[in-house]
Amino acid sequence: MSNEMSNELKLNDENVEIIEVVGEILKSRTQSVKVIVLKKDNEKFVSIQKWWRKSSEEPWLEGKGFHLNLKETVDVQNFLAKALELT
Repeated sequence: MSNEMSNELKLNDENVEIIEVVGEILKSRTQSVKVIVLKKDNEKFVSIQKWWRKSSEEPWLEGKGFHLNLKETVDVQNFLAKALELT
């Protein structure tokens, strides 16, 4: 996914750097779920968060979600794989 999208994102913490926007699930013109690789304090995280905006012309604002370290990311990946097997 293009890093142009990262220019449209407003992070709450100025000390967090967006490395790459990996993917997005657009729920509506004003709500989405994004998977992003972030860097904070020289450590990389995978962010899975809701993003929102008041109108489609405004930048995306950071909403609720999680910044997962490597182990947590692997755990969530395994849990999602198991959930898929059960559906």
